[in-house]
Amino acid sequence: MDYDELFVGMENTSPLLTTFGGGPGNSLYQNIVTIETDAGAFDDVVSTDTPWTGDVIHYDLGSGLVTTKIDSIASLTGTVTFNDGATWTSELLVVQDTAGNAFLLVRDTQPELASQGIESVTFTSVNSTNFDGVIQHSKDDLDFVCLTAGAMVATPDGPVRTDRLRRGDAVLTLDSGPQPIRWIGKRRIRFDPRPHPGQPVHIAKGAFGPGLPTRDLILSPNHRVLMQTAPCHALHDPLGALAPAKALTRLPRVRRLTGRREITYFNLLLPRHEVIIADGIAVESLFPGPEAFASLDGIERADWLRIGALGGRVTGTPPARLMLTTAETRAALATGQLHPPATAPVPLTWSGARHRPRALPAHLANRA
Repeated sequence: MDYDELFVGMENTSPLLTTFGGGPGNSLYQNIVTIETDAGAFDDVVSTDTPWTGDVIHYDLGSGLVTTKIDSIASLTGTVTFNDGATWTSELLVVQDTAGNAFLLVRDTQPELASQGIESVTFTSVNSTNFDGVIQHSKDDLDFVCLTAGAMVATPDGPVRTDRLRRGDAVLTLDSGPQPIRWIGKRRIRFDPRPHPGQPVHIAKGAFGPGLPTRDLILSPNHRVLMQTAPCHALHDPLGALAPAKALTRLPRVRRLTGRREITYFNLLLPRHEVIIADGIAVESLFPGPEAFASLDGIERADWLRIGALGGRVTGTPPARLMLTTAETRAALATGQLHPPATAPVPLTWSGARHRPRALPAHLANRA
């Protein structure tokens, strides 16, 4: 589609104006690909090969690692069809590499693309191809979120170690009372001596205030913690916002455990995305977006489907709170507009939903 490397843009966009995915065995949620850049997990601008040499990317389509470069980027208007038949129309970005493969780019500002499995996407018009790169923010929004083995999770019978919880056990939530665990994932990760984006985040006892947390808490870097935004903040929500743990290292006594060589992570999937309590502070349960499903290995994926963990859906459920990106979290902390809650979270102890809207206000849901 991009034949002339002397000029920015695509010369022929017609191959994009069609429907991708749909039909038995061809659902897009079954074809999620993780693209790694040479920037790793850090912020960077990933350039196309016009007019520069282009940044290297890596991915695996199932036949081994592919190393190539970004050739061109297109902004298109398209309609996404989810696996429950719902549709959503918006501006979408497509990245083509020098091997001729095209990828739909899931952006931090489009949580709708993570709400459930995508069946197909139909592109109807081209807005622009005049891009010479794409900004990569630190990976955050859609990755697996995990607790470690020693974290104490609030249940109707008191705090229980994560590694002692079983499928069917109930945990307390801030909004929906006791909720059963539908699925538990367990993964042991080993790190080499170099810094690794998967290394955990350590929140020291009392880092957020007296008893917050009640003991040292270790989370995966992408696990989101409930924070409070200042009323003047552009993304203020009185119910709070979920911020990735790795972005909270600006706070005193919160740091990356770069010396750890091995850790075991646990993922707790509930009937819907919820705010739970671990070691006295509010954190999220597993958000079942398509990236989480794609991160499962074959056995885990088969188990997820076999038990009907999400009531017939492969992925989906609305987020329990506004979910901030790493960049948004760091910016809000730097300006004093984001801070830990001053008091301990109070869960519902009965099985009834607290009255609060599941849909985000328009000015938050549509943020760019």
